[in-house]
Amino acid sequence: MNEIAGSKRELERAFGVPVTVFAFRNGGADASVQRLVEEAGYQAARGITPGRNRPATPSFDLRRLEVSGTYSLPRFAARLILGELGP
Repeated sequence: MNEIAGSKRELERAFGVPVTVFAFRNGGADASVQRLVEEAGYQAARGITPGRNRPATPSFDLRRLEVSGTYSLPRFAARLILGELGP
């Protein structure tokens, strides 16, 4: 818990803005670790599970979509709309 809450305090102090989202190191975490992140004051957390987030997606197990800087605007839009199934 100290590592989770301490890093939040350090980042907020360094950047002068609230830090509200946590990224799990090496991916996801079980419910007990997700609870620690929530107790530390984060509003959400991201793991490594690919896909789109929907209203039912747990706030402390958010999905991700990989987007490359080489994507054209239509390809970027398709990735957002279709998720991992997009081009």
